[in-house]
Amino acid sequence: MTLITIDKWGGARLCIESMKELMQLIERTNVEAFVYSMNPSFRVLILKRTPERSGYWQPVCGGVENGEKLKETVIREVFEETGIINIKSIVDLNYTFTYLETKKGKLMNMQDFCFGVEIGNVLDIELSDEHEEYKWCSYTEAKEYLNWEHNLIALEKLMEIILVFLISTVQRPVFEDLNNNVHTILRT
Repeated sequence: MTLITIDKWGGARLCIESMKELMQLIERTNVEAFVYSMNPSFRVLILKRTPERSGYWQPVCGGVENGEKLKETVIREVFEETGIINIKSIVDLNYTFTYLETKKGKLMNMQDFCFGVEIGNVLDIELSDEHEEYKWCSYTEAKEYLNWEHNLIALEKLMEIILVFLISTVQRPVFEDLNNNVHTILRT
């Protein structure tokens, strides 16, 4: 069954629900990568597409080229869209979704795989010609800018992974304080 999803600004995308339908139609595989830093506090990078490319905010996104593994695509796309080369880690968010989108005049079935990309510090970004603006945002700010439901779900999955990591690495007295103030820490 094919469904239409509507974003908070009224934009629509078709989503494939049946795995059988999906396997018959996948024509392009993409990655979606939320670049983030924990220093000095959590910040996530979002990019605004140019008006010719619909002008919405998104994480780093791009198609897998022939023979590339997904993480190789993440590294290439992060560099191409931001100029970032020093990556601390790549986290598989274990989230994928499908949708139909027009590329070069052809309606194509897409499948996106989502990742988190940790860097050491918030940096100035060298934008590609695909984007006109960027922002380093708190979790709450990023949610206000992102259009698509699947971007928001992937961001939420990244936050869950970061919280589990933070909670598992702190000492007991600090854990109790962190548990009480976790939302404050992530929004600052």
